[in-house]
Amino acid sequence: MGDEELVRLVIQGDRQAFAQLVERYQGPIYNLAGQMVGFGEDARDLTQEIFLQVYRNLSSFRGEARFATWIYRVASNKAIDWLRKHRHQSLSIKDKLTRGFGFMSRQEQLLNLTPEEIYLKKEEAERVRFLLDSLPEKYRLVLVLHYY
Repeated sequence: MGDEELVRLVIQGDRQAFAQLVERYQGPIYNLAGQMVGFGEDARDLTQEIFLQVYRNLSSFRGEARFATWIYRVASNKAIDWLRKHRHQSLSIKDKLTRGFGFMSRQEQLLNLTPEEIYLKKEEAERVRFLLDSLPEKYRLVLVLHYY
């Protein structure tokens, strides 16, 4: 069943349809939240807040764009609000990206990279993090949302 049909059913009160939407988008939304606020407890909490907001505001989905576009916009806006609210507690973008690269070691193992290749990839990732950290926050945010 397509997203728009599920949305229609949720608006009519079908909770199972919402559970299907959550199941479909939980991974991608958690990844977006993790890239924005760091993976772990904060990302899990933010993901729950995002889905709560999606549920409450689903009737505002007009169908002019795909549902995926709408939910990612809701998630991005909620993450930005979260960062503003927790600015004094938040990590630097470098720390967030370092956390985000936690998956790299598993990928490296799967790809059977040589130690030299692993070192070069980590060095390249560090350069990217350094350059991102030197950008103003609004530009960093655009790049992180697009590429990570």
